[in-house]
Amino acid sequence: PAAPAPAAPAPAAPAPAAPAPPVASAPAAPNASAVGTAIAFARAQLGDAYKLGGSGPDVWDCSGLTKAAYAAAGIYIGTHSATNQYNTMAGQGKLVSFSQVQVGDLVFWGSPGNYYHVAIYVGGGQILEAPDVGKPVRVHSIWSPGQVAPYVGRPS
Repeated sequence: PAAPAPAAPAPAAPAPAAPAPPVASAPAAPNASAVGTAIAFARAQLGDAYKLGGSGPDVWDCSGLTKAAYAAAGIYIGTHSATNQYNTMAGQGKLVSFSQVQVGDLVFWGSPGNYYHVAIYVGGGQILEAPDVGKPVRVHSIWSPGQVAPYVGRPS
């Protein structure tokens, strides 16, 4: 008698997807008072020079500006690093889908483990940022939208 045909090999299990960061299921509304204080602080720096590692009072880099703005409102958002600020927001459960962005949220550029820029959303598709060498602190439209992280931080 002929041996039965071998069974077809089982399909390979799909590779596990990278875990999504914890996202607030029902995001808290921004703290209007804190947001107002942080944005007022950042607006007071408009026109100041950009300098990598700058943390004031007259020169800023992106994460130095966001850190100082929220510190003025009494809120800790992480250290002087865009990646650390993203990870701090994730660790506190304060990430929200970019589709739900609100005034005062932190917008990040880059990818997990390598966020290279952070800015404060001020509404109408605009951010307040310390952008780069030769460009002072400014309000500007969101640039390179394809590089914007899918989650924003909502400090509170």
